[in-house]
Amino acid sequence: MSRSAATGFASSPEARPELAAHAVTTALAPPDGAGPRLSLAMPDALDAAWLNIAQPRFGALATGDEHHAVSAVWNHGKWQVEGRCEAGLRGGQFDLAISRGMQAISGALEVTDVDGYELLLADAAPLHTLLSRLPVELRDADNLPLGLLFAATIDSGTGLERAVAEGRYTLVPILAVNAGAGTLTLGASLEPGTQIFWALRHRLSAETEPRRGVAQIQESHATPPEFALLFSCIGRGPYFFGGTDHDLAVLNQHHPGLPVLGGYCGGEIAPLTGGNAILSYSAVAALAYPNVQSES
Repeated sequence: MSRSAATGFASSPEARPELAAHAVTTALAPPDGAGPRLSLAMPDALDAAWLNIAQPRFGALATGDEHHAVSAVWNHGKWQVEGRCEAGLRGGQFDLAISRGMQAISGALEVTDVDGYELLLADAAPLHTLLSRLPVELRDADNLPLGLLFAATIDSGTGLERAVAEGRYTLVPILAVNAGAGTLTLGASLEPGTQIFWALRHRLSAETEPRRGVAQIQESHATPPEFALLFSCIGRGPYFFGGTDHDLAVLNQHHPGLPVLGGYCGGEIAPLTGGNAILSYSAVAALAYPNVQSES
């Protein structure tokens, strides 16, 4: 990895802004395998031990944060005090299409200096590296669309192309632009040496990825699915897509009349290469092929 004296990051020699619209698909639970876990939870009920089990999890987080106050999670007719519930699924196969809806607009970067939540100056400002990668119409430091911009962290051993292709990155929001200093305040503190890329929330990617994913799954099966489960981020609703429930429409277009159960949520649970993960601004569509049964 080459050192970039102009940015305060070490950057890869070749930026890859074309890394976009990757459809992440995976097959879960063949008939003789361990069943996946349909998982529903309140955000404050998550813990690593529950998430990181051997079986793949997929499902949703609620949009609230006080499950004791609202009695939001129920199972077998009872309120779940722990704020989460799950059901094992067996007897068939779920194929998942996962859309992250992001575009990588930079190459891999290495954080070299921070102060708490702020990316600091080195030889030049992090703000400059971000602005240089944005579309021209978005390059106003005083009016950046912060809701669309993220620092995406990746494993140093994974590499940018693989991380984007497999959806294996964590989004860290940009909270503030310090234009005078040329620095950025993030929603989390990053350690020096962390690998990141600049990510732009991208409507075309969010539209294209579900279509590609569902089409790829359809091509691999001779029969249609029996039903589907769909969990989309509340940020991917009609407001983002110009008045349509786009993710649901994709399933309806490919499989007219298919029963679909799901909803909008505050976070999406999905198995990625390397383990179960909590996603954001994503859609997880699980298509069920013959004889799936529930064990809760």
